[in-house]
Amino acid sequence: MSDGSGLPAGERLTNLIGAAYATGLAADGWSPLADELRTAFDSDLAIVQYHDHREPERSFVVASGLGHEFLAAYETHSGMATEREDDVLWQAAKVSRPGSVYLNVDLRSVEEERRSELYRLLAKPWDLLYFMSGVAMNSPEASAYISLGRTTDTGCFTSLERHLLGSRLLGHFGHSLALHRGFASAMRQAALYSSVLDAMPDGIVVFGADGQAILANRAADSIFAGTGVVLLRDGRLETPDPGRQALLDRALQAALAGPGPAVPAPVYLAAAGAATPVLRVTFSPLGPPGSDPALAGALPAGAAALAVICTATGLQPSALATRYSFTPAEERLCLLLVAGRSLQEAADTLDITRNTAKTHLGRVFDKTGVRSQGGLIGLLAPILNNR
Repeated sequence: MSDGSGLPAGERLTNLIGAAYATGLAADGWSPLADELRTAFDSDLAIVQYHDHREPERSFVVASGLGHEFLAAYETHSGMATEREDDVLWQAAKVSRPGSVYLNVDLRSVEEERRSELYRLLAKPWDLLYFMSGVAMNSPEASAYISLGRTTDTGCFTSLERHLLGSRLLGHFGHSLALHRGFASAMRQAALYSSVLDAMPDGIVVFGADGQAILANRAADSIFAGTGVVLLRDGRLETPDPGRQALLDRALQAALAGPGPAVPAPVYLAAAGAATPVLRVTFSPLGPPGSDPALAGALPAGAAALAVICTATGLQPSALATRYSFTPAEERLCLLLVAGRSLQEAADTLDITRNTAKTHLGRVFDKTGVRSQGGLIGLLAPILNNR
């Protein structure tokens, strides 16, 4: 197993394994690997076939050693073009476990081989007689096979070569193809999710059942980069305000619990020391998989909840004042309470005493007709949410 370069067979096989993991699912990538495979086994022909049963357009076959004429003939008379009953190697390989290796002389005699039509079409014109084929992968999703051929003068493959192909190479080849197939599928799905969610003007963050973010759209990325009010760190929405952080965490957990009578309240986020919220974060449960077909194509597998992040515009404070005849001081207090501040925190932010804040709140109760802070927030939050 050497072409005269002095490279030991073991090292050559190691290089082949490394090349397989570095090669994707394209024929152009496997063509040079087929060249190396042919050389490593002192063969006159090497064929690599990959059959994607779910996405046939991704299938390919490459051949090394006999030029384009042989590959054209092979694609016409065997391999992916048709399943021939007289191709004993193909018939044996397609029902065998990965790692299986067959010699054509194990399946029928040389005399029988020479009498077959397949020999006349694919072997005799190139003086091929001996073949060795191995199964790299065989599953409902995809199959892959390695075939080597030798001429009459080169001679039959040995038991050692059969062992090296089956024990040293096929498992790695199958694993590398499966990895690339899975990676390509994931990338295509990610592109689909991103294209759908990136079209939305608001920030969208999708969470798995464990509460970890698994996807954020472009608008969300812009919010994280530009506001300083909220960011995504290690799969978790974070805000500098500990009180706001607790509200975010509770709202997410409520959404992950699934649809119920209590809808998680929006969380308003303001910059440090600011009275007016700049962002509104609304959490929504997604329900069991498949419960909303409209979302099925836009969300990744495992999505359990999402957060919508948008600018907390709504009615301006002057509009609130017009509706309820709030004074500027009462108005500022209401905005802080809706943003999640306690009465003491609101008083501290406004630089007034708690008693003064209580006086403002009492007047607000009189003007709105509610008698509790929770009732006040429930009244004013939908107005601020008006979009």
